[in-house]
Amino acid sequence: MDAITFTVTPRGSTQSLTIDLTALLSRLQTVPDQRKRRGVRYPLPVLLTVAVLAKLCGDSHVYAIADWAQARAAEVSKQVVQARRLDEHRPALERLDRFLS
Repeated sequence: MDAITFTVTPRGSTQSLTIDLTALLSRLQTVPDQRKRRGVRYPLPVLLTVAVLAKLCGDSHVYAIADWAQARAAEVSKQVVQARRLDEHRPALERLDRFLS
């Protein structure tokens, strides 16, 4: 399978980083989800991927990560959906897209 990539530029840097989203999501899917089922709206690997990308750009606080994600909602959700290629999570990803928009 071809790698799906996303390019970020860390704050204060002139060099961009290209991240292999397919590999990142695959790795993050091994993180156990400790949330109660009732409170789960978005798949944990997707949330962690957004957090990692925002963190690489220099955003550390929850609101800063949310702002980063909202500013890049269309691009991030398109790339994450491509990288996941999992139709069973499409409703959750669509909710994430609406939330970020």
